Amino acid sequence: MIYMTWHDLDRLNVLRQDIKLEISALKNLHGKCGRPKSTLPAIREDLELKKALYDGELARAKQYLSEIDDDLIRAILTEHFVNGLPWWKVAWIVPGNFSRSNVQRKAQNYVYGRCQLWVVPRKEKVAYDA
Repeated sequence: MIYMTWHDLDRLNVLRQDIKLEISALKNLHGKCGRPKSTLPAIREDLELKKALYDGELARAKQYLSEIDDDLIRAILTEHFVNGLPWWKVAWIVPGNFSRSNVQRKAQNYVYGRCQLWVVPRKEKVAYDA
């Protein structure tokens, strides 16, 4: 059984965004940089390192997701962390009538519950006597 925290899963989104930014930087710097012989290879090397790290994290996340029995939770986590969709699009795609916050809360409760770290429920509003 693989254990992943919320931070571990979110690292996929961070790495995906970093890779997009570095690809964009390479496109913008190509031919415009004053010293491309020193700058571009460093960016390419960093990009390859991030791609390798992303592939390893993606394989680990897919194995983690394959162990989830609940189809809804698996779909929610896959759409957000593997496919990179924002929570509102995940709520739109998954079956059921869920809001963005409902979908995110279900995912958090599952991930934290599996790690035996429970999300603290919201405090109820307390009416104070005057």
